[in-house]
Amino acid sequence: MTTVNWYRRSSREFSYFGQCDRVRSDTVGEDNWQKMMANHRKISMDEFLSHCRIEELLEEDEPLEEFISADPESYFAKSIWGDQECYYIMTHGFEFIFLRS
Repeated sequence: MTTVNWYRRSSREFSYFGQCDRVRSDTVGEDNWQKMMANHRKISMDEFLSHCRIEELLEEDEPLEEFISADPESYFAKSIWGDQECYYIMTHGFEFIFLRS
Protein backbone atom coordinates (compact mmCIF):
# COMPACT_ATOMS: atom_id res chain seq x y z
CA MET A 1 0.00 0.00 0.00
CA THR A 2 1.32 3.42 -0.95
CA THR A 3 0.87 6.18 1.61
CA VAL A 4 0.31 9.70 0.33
CA ASN A 5 1.11 12.60 2.62
CA TRP A 6 -2.00 14.66 1.80
CA TYR A 7 -1.55 16.61 5.01
CA ARG A 8 1.37 18.58 3.57
CA ARG A 9 -0.98 21.07 1.89
CA SER A 10 -0.29 24.75 2.52
CA SER A 11 -3.88 26.03 2.89
CA ARG A 12 -4.47 24.34 6.24
CA GLU A 13 -5.58 26.82 8.88
CA PHE A 14 -6.56 24.54 11.78
CA SER A 15 -3.98 23.51 14.38
CA TYR A 16 -4.06 20.69 16.87
CA PHE A 17 -5.77 21.91 20.05
CA GLY A 18 -5.87 18.82 22.19
CA GLN A 19 -7.19 15.39 23.06
CA CYS A 20 -10.72 15.16 24.48
CA ASP A 21 -9.82 13.82 27.91
CA ARG A 22 -7.43 16.72 28.50
CA VAL A 23 -9.59 19.56 27.18
CA ARG A 24 -12.64 18.32 29.15
CA SER A 25 -10.88 18.84 32.49
CA ASP A 26 -12.96 21.91 33.40
CA THR A 27 -16.59 22.97 33.05
CA VAL A 28 -16.01 25.11 29.95
CA GLY A 29 -14.10 22.32 28.21
CA GLU A 30 -16.78 19.78 29.07
CA ASP A 31 -19.55 22.09 27.79
CA ASN A 32 -17.64 22.72 24.55
CA TRP A 33 -17.03 18.98 24.07
CA GLN A 34 -20.72 18.17 24.61
CA LYS A 35 -21.69 20.84 22.06
CA MET A 36 -19.07 19.55 19.61
CA MET A 37 -20.34 15.98 19.85
CA ALA A 38 -24.00 16.99 19.54
CA ASN A 39 -23.39 19.13 16.43
CA HIS A 40 -20.80 17.17 14.46
CA ARG A 41 -21.03 16.19 10.82
CA LYS A 42 -18.87 13.34 9.53
CA ILE A 43 -16.60 14.33 6.65
CA SER A 44 -14.10 12.63 4.38
CA MET A 45 -10.46 12.25 5.29
CA ASP A 46 -9.57 14.39 2.28
CA GLU A 47 -11.78 17.27 3.48
CA PHE A 48 -10.30 17.00 6.97
CA LEU A 49 -6.74 17.02 5.63
CA SER A 50 -7.39 20.06 3.46
CA HIS A 51 -8.05 22.13 6.59
CA CYS A 52 -5.94 20.65 9.41
CA ARG A 53 -2.22 20.56 10.17
CA ILE A 54 -2.03 17.01 11.48
CA GLU A 55 1.75 16.85 11.63
CA GLU A 56 1.34 18.57 15.02
CA LEU A 57 -0.47 15.44 16.23
CA LEU A 58 1.47 12.66 14.53
CA GLU A 59 4.97 11.50 15.25
CA GLU A 60 7.54 12.43 12.61
CA ASP A 61 6.71 10.74 9.28
CA GLU A 62 3.84 8.74 10.84
CA PRO A 63 1.10 8.36 8.23
CA LEU A 64 -2.43 9.24 9.30
CA GLU A 65 -3.60 5.87 8.00
CA GLU A 66 -1.34 4.17 10.55
CA PHE A 67 -2.61 6.41 13.37
CA ILE A 68 -6.23 5.31 12.78
CA SER A 69 -5.71 1.86 11.25
CA ALA A 70 -6.36 -0.27 14.34
CA ASP A 71 -9.83 1.24 14.90
CA PRO A 72 -12.39 0.49 12.18
CA GLU A 73 -14.81 2.93 13.87
CA SER A 74 -12.50 5.92 13.28
CA TYR A 75 -14.00 8.94 11.56
CA PHE A 76 -13.35 12.60 10.72
CA ALA A 77 -15.78 15.35 11.62
CA LYS A 78 -16.51 19.04 11.43
CA SER A 79 -18.32 20.76 14.31
CA ILE A 80 -18.15 23.69 16.70
CA TRP A 81 -16.05 24.32 19.79
CA GLY A 82 -17.51 27.10 21.88
CA ASP A 83 -18.32 29.76 19.31
CA GLN A 84 -15.88 28.66 16.61
CA GLU A 85 -15.62 26.04 13.92
CA CYS A 86 -13.56 22.94 14.65
CA TYR A 87 -12.50 19.64 13.10
CA TYR A 88 -11.64 16.43 14.86
CA ILE A 89 -10.55 12.84 14.41
CA MET A 90 -12.32 10.21 16.50
CA THR A 91 -10.22 7.09 16.94
CA HIS A 92 -9.58 4.58 19.73
CA GLY A 93 -12.30 6.22 21.84
CA PHE A 94 -10.71 9.68 21.80
CA GLU A 95 -11.38 12.86 19.84
CA PHE A 96 -8.33 14.79 18.63
CA ILE A 97 -9.53 18.37 18.16
CA PHE A 98 -8.29 21.06 15.76
CA LEU A 99 -9.13 24.77 16.04
CA ARG A 100 -8.45 27.71 13.73
CA SER A 101 -4.94 29.05 14.29
